[in-house]
Amino acid sequence: MEEEITEQSKPLMASYVLPVFSFGLIVSYFIFMANIVGLLLPENVDEASTKAKEFAMFGGVAINAIICSLAFGFLLTRMRFKWSKKVSIGQRFAGVIYGFLACIALSMLLKALYMVFNYEPELQQVAESIKNLHPEYLYLVVLGPMFFVPLVEEILFRGFLYRSIVAYFQKDVIGEGENYSAIKEKWVKILSMLVTSAVFALVHRELPAMPQLFFLGFIFNYAYEKTGSLAVAVSLHAINNCLSIVALFFI
Repeated sequence: MEEEITEQSKPLMASYVLPVFSFGLIVSYFIFMANIVGLLLPENVDEASTKAKEFAMFGGVAINAIICSLAFGFLLTRMRFKWSKKVSIGQRFAGVIYGFLACIALSMLLKALYMVFNYEPELQQVAESIKNLHPEYLYLVVLGPMFFVPLVEEILFRGFLYRSIVAYFQKDVIGEGENYSAIKEKWVKILSMLVTSAVFALVHRELPAMPQLFFLGFIFNYAYEKTGSLAVAVSLHAINNCLSIVALFFI
């Protein structure tokens, strides 16, 4: 049974402010990252060693992700969003398992399509950098892309952006009657998932990977909505990143 929508469940901010605010946080995240990477780069970049550039890049990503996950995570706890009803620990665990299987199925489907159309997608720029990374800095990959990057991105895209888009459209389903509201709320959530997944794919700015990123974002979003747990989405994102990075070194 769908959770009843009431006036008290509306967010603290005006509905039209929330999506803009969420987009602003996403933009600030990438701006902070660029600035921190720039601070870590040697003064003479052209003459800097590859190791120095690698440390600046992955060190900047890791530091930015750690700071932003703490800051945005704290901010998220202050927001009066209407949250999805949380389910049991067992159901959350099942959500991780089913989500992981969905990610594997997506990967296999895309590979099959690539074979049919004889298409060999290029590696993402960050994937290429990780593959050629000096072993000394692997710990930065663990801190960044494997752990804190999934954490902060799920806080931003699922915690803020998705919930804010849902909150924006929820004003249209309040007070329309229990049955009609429940049906319309489902479509609101589906639309919000599609928009969030599209933004998630676009901000990575890797054209060959955008279809996969879009569907991965949708899987993370669906798992989050069904379990009411951001930890489930973070876990799926982290597992996906971890397996993708491990595959770079062994495949």
